[in-house]
Amino acid sequence: MSASDPTVAELLTKVNVAIYELLTRKVKSWTLGTTTYTYQNLDELRLLRSELKKEVDAGSSSSRRSILLADISGRPS
Repeated sequence: MSASDPTVAELLTKVNVAIYELLTRKVKSWTLGTTTYTYQNLDELRLLRSELKKEVDAGSSSSRRSILLADISGRPS
């Protein structure tokens, strides 16, 4: 993980914003890294948010963080 990669807390914030924007219909889609979510993908975003919250609460595990960073940013960690 490089210094320019977002922290787990930053990723959680981005996911929360994406969920809010989709739920309030301010946008039709939201892109995190190379993945675009639409209103139909809210369950995926909620699951990702749950995983990120657990990681933030646990102080985050570097191996799990690497998986999440790759999933969200589209870049290998």
